[in-house]
Amino acid sequence: MFSTYIFFIFAVNLPSSTNIILIFKFLKMKKISTYIIVFSGFVFSLFFISCEKDDPDAVFIATQADLDAAVNTFELNVTGKPYGDATISHNGSSLPADSTFRDIYTNLANKADAVEKGTIITKHTFGMDSSGVRTNLNVTFAMIKREAGYFADGGDWEYVMMPFDAGVNYTTFPNGVLPDTSSAMRGKLANCAACHAAAGTDYIFIK
Repeated sequence: MFSTYIFFIFAVNLPSSTNIILIFKFLKMKKISTYIIVFSGFVFSLFFISCEKDDPDAVFIATQADLDAAVNTFELNVTGKPYGDATISHNGSSLPADSTFRDIYTNLANKADAVEKGTIITKHTFGMDSSGVRTNLNVTFAMIKREAGYFADGGDWEYVMMPFDAGVNYTTFPNGVLPDTSSAMRGKLANCAACHAAAGTDYIFIK
């Protein structure tokens, strides 16, 4: 029975034409009742995994791969305070918002998509010289939408700060390296939450 299940797991990962040939050959060697039992178990497994993914209360902990996937452009070269005074602190220092440029990225396919658990938004903050020219990356911030009840005062977002690190390969890790979950640079960051609360329901100024 176990070998039968393994066969189907292997078969469904092959190209569709190969799938069909293999499964028909396999069914000639096995009783139909065995096929029904195995197939039912397989469908149930997929249903269970899907339900767990869609459950808003299931814990979601972002990985480096999740952060790396947040590369869809939200808005580039944001400067000043186009979304209100609260954006002033998004520069990694005490510099005013008019002295920085911010590039914002997300893992949402489209800017208008609904924000759900697993949504990631990053803000790359760059300096500005005296002539108004964009300079080096200072810090990258990230907001990771967590499960319902994770951090009610922060809109159930996990907040992350990643100062520029010359040792990081930003081609490999476009948003920087995700801190460990035990780091003070990641989690229920009260200062970030207090600022973003002014943005309304989604805690996102730009959306």
